[in-house]
Amino acid sequence: MSLTALIPTPGEPDFPADPITVLRYGWPYLVVYYFVAAIVVFLLARRLGIARFSRSPRHRVIAAAILAVIFAPSEVTDFFLFILPGPAVVGMICLFVGWILTVVAQPAALLDAHFCERMVGITGGFYILPLLLVFYVAYGALFLHARFCAVTAKNA
Repeated sequence: MSLTALIPTPGEPDFPADPITVLRYGWPYLVVYYFVAAIVVFLLARRLGIARFSRSPRHRVIAAAILAVIFAPSEVTDFFLFILPGPAVVGMICLFVGWILTVVAQPAALLDAHFCERMVGITGGFYILPLLLVFYVAYGALFLHARFCAVTAKNA
Protein backbone atom coordinates (compact mmCIF):
# COMPACT_ATOMS: atom_id res chain seq x y z
CA MET A 1 0.00 0.00 0.00
CA SER A 2 1.44 3.38 -0.94
CA LEU A 3 2.01 6.24 1.44
CA THR A 4 -0.22 8.60 -0.56
CA ALA A 5 -3.18 6.25 -0.20
CA LEU A 6 -2.88 6.26 3.61
CA ILE A 7 -2.47 10.01 4.22
CA PRO A 8 -5.47 12.25 3.48
CA THR A 9 -5.24 14.84 0.69
CA PRO A 10 -6.93 18.29 0.60
CA GLY A 11 -10.08 16.93 -1.04
CA GLU A 12 -10.78 14.52 1.81
CA PRO A 13 -12.70 15.47 4.95
CA ASP A 14 -9.95 14.56 7.44
CA PHE A 15 -7.31 16.83 5.87
CA PRO A 16 -4.88 18.17 7.14
CA ALA A 17 -3.18 14.98 8.15
CA ASP A 18 -2.16 14.46 11.73
CA PRO A 19 1.67 14.58 12.05
CA ILE A 20 1.58 11.30 13.97
CA THR A 21 -0.21 9.65 11.03
CA VAL A 22 2.42 10.99 8.64
CA LEU A 23 5.18 9.68 10.89
CA ARG A 24 3.47 6.31 11.37
CA TYR A 25 3.29 5.59 7.65
CA GLY A 26 6.33 7.54 6.46
CA TRP A 27 8.95 6.47 9.01
CA PRO A 28 10.94 4.34 6.51
CA TYR A 29 11.65 7.49 4.47
CA LEU A 30 12.82 9.29 7.59
CA VAL A 31 15.04 6.39 8.68
CA VAL A 32 16.73 6.23 5.27
CA TYR A 33 17.23 10.01 5.23
CA TYR A 34 18.77 10.07 8.72
CA PHE A 35 20.96 7.06 7.95
CA VAL A 36 22.40 8.71 4.83
CA ALA A 37 22.73 12.10 6.57
CA ALA A 38 24.51 10.52 9.56
CA ILE A 39 27.00 8.78 7.27
CA VAL A 40 27.70 12.00 5.37
CA VAL A 41 28.12 14.02 8.58
CA PHE A 42 30.35 11.34 10.09
CA LEU A 43 32.58 11.22 7.00
CA LEU A 44 32.81 15.01 6.87
CA ALA A 45 33.60 15.18 10.59
CA ARG A 46 36.38 12.62 10.15
CA ARG A 47 37.74 14.37 7.07
CA LEU A 48 37.60 17.92 8.44
CA GLY A 49 38.28 17.13 12.10
CA ILE A 50 35.44 17.73 14.54
CA ALA A 51 37.69 19.47 17.07
CA ARG A 52 38.01 22.37 14.65
CA PHE A 53 34.30 23.13 14.96
CA SER A 54 34.13 23.09 18.75
CA ARG A 55 37.02 25.40 19.64
CA SER A 56 35.36 28.81 19.62
CA PRO A 57 31.73 29.78 20.24
CA ARG A 58 31.46 31.19 16.73
CA HIS A 59 32.51 27.89 15.16
CA ARG A 60 30.13 26.00 17.47
CA VAL A 61 27.23 28.21 16.37
CA ILE A 62 28.02 27.62 12.70
CA ALA A 63 28.42 23.85 13.16
CA ALA A 64 25.24 23.62 15.26
CA ALA A 65 23.30 25.57 12.63
CA ILE A 66 24.51 23.23 9.89
CA LEU A 67 23.58 20.17 11.96
CA ALA A 68 20.15 21.68 12.70
CA VAL A 69 19.51 22.25 9.00
CA ILE A 70 20.44 18.64 8.25
CA PHE A 71 18.76 16.83 11.14
CA ALA A 72 15.70 18.86 12.25
CA PRO A 73 12.62 16.68 11.60
CA SER A 74 9.35 17.93 10.20
CA GLU A 75 6.92 17.37 7.33
CA VAL A 76 7.72 17.99 3.70
CA THR A 77 4.57 18.67 1.72
CA ASP A 78 3.23 20.46 -1.30
CA PHE A 79 -0.27 20.52 0.31
CA PHE A 80 -1.83 18.72 -2.66
CA LEU A 81 -0.04 15.52 -3.62
CA PHE A 82 2.22 14.30 -0.83
CA ILE A 83 3.19 14.62 2.81
CA LEU A 84 6.43 12.95 3.90
CA PRO A 85 8.49 13.24 7.05
CA GLY A 86 11.78 14.93 6.28
CA PRO A 87 14.09 17.82 7.12
CA ALA A 88 12.47 21.00 8.40
CA VAL A 89 14.31 23.28 6.00
CA VAL A 90 12.97 21.46 2.94
CA GLY A 91 9.45 21.59 4.38
CA MET A 92 9.82 25.30 5.10
CA ILE A 93 11.02 25.97 1.55
CA CYS A 94 8.00 24.08 0.16
CA LEU A 95 5.73 26.06 2.50
CA PHE A 96 7.18 29.39 1.40
CA VAL A 97 6.88 28.46 -2.29
CA GLY A 98 3.22 27.56 -1.72
CA TRP A 99 2.72 30.75 0.27
CA ILE A 100 4.26 32.89 -2.50
CA LEU A 101 2.12 31.19 -5.14
CA THR A 102 -0.98 31.79 -3.02
CA VAL A 103 -0.16 35.47 -2.55
CA VAL A 104 0.55 35.90 -6.27
CA ALA A 105 -2.74 34.22 -7.20
CA GLN A 106 -4.77 35.95 -4.46
CA PRO A 107 -3.08 39.11 -3.15
CA ALA A 108 -6.02 39.72 -0.80
CA ALA A 109 -4.83 36.69 1.23
CA LEU A 110 -2.26 38.96 2.89
CA LEU A 111 -5.11 41.00 4.36
CA ASP A 112 -6.84 37.93 5.78
CA ALA A 113 -5.88 37.67 9.45
CA HIS A 114 -6.85 33.98 9.60
CA PHE A 115 -4.50 33.14 6.71
CA CYS A 116 -1.57 35.06 8.22
CA GLU A 117 -2.23 33.57 11.68
CA ARG A 118 -2.22 30.02 10.29
CA MET A 119 0.99 30.66 8.31
CA VAL A 120 2.79 31.95 11.40
CA GLY A 121 1.51 29.01 13.47
CA ILE A 122 2.49 26.42 10.88
CA THR A 123 5.90 27.96 10.27
CA GLY A 124 6.64 28.30 13.97
CA GLY A 125 5.31 24.95 15.13
CA PHE A 126 6.33 22.67 12.30
CA TYR A 127 9.59 24.24 11.14
CA ILE A 128 11.15 26.89 13.42
CA LEU A 129 10.64 25.00 16.70
CA PRO A 130 12.32 21.77 15.48
CA LEU A 131 15.19 23.79 14.01
CA LEU A 132 15.73 25.60 17.31
CA LEU A 133 15.54 22.43 19.38
CA VAL A 134 18.07 20.59 17.21
CA PHE A 135 20.29 23.68 17.17
CA TYR A 136 20.35 23.82 20.98
CA VAL A 137 21.05 20.10 21.30
CA ALA A 138 23.85 20.27 18.71
CA TYR A 139 25.37 23.36 20.32
CA GLY A 140 25.24 21.69 23.72
CA ALA A 141 26.91 18.57 22.37
CA LEU A 142 29.65 20.63 20.71
CA PHE A 143 30.12 22.64 23.91
CA LEU A 144 30.47 19.46 25.96
CA HIS A 145 32.87 18.05 23.38
CA ALA A 146 35.04 21.16 23.62
CA ARG A 147 34.89 21.16 27.41
CA PHE A 148 35.64 17.52 28.13
CA CYS A 149 37.55 16.39 25.06
CA ALA A 150 39.96 19.28 24.84
CA VAL A 151 42.89 18.67 22.55
CA THR A 152 46.21 19.36 24.25
CA ALA A 153 49.49 19.97 22.52
CA LYS A 154 51.84 16.99 22.34
CA ASN A 155 54.71 18.94 23.89
CA ALA A 156 52.65 20.40 26.76
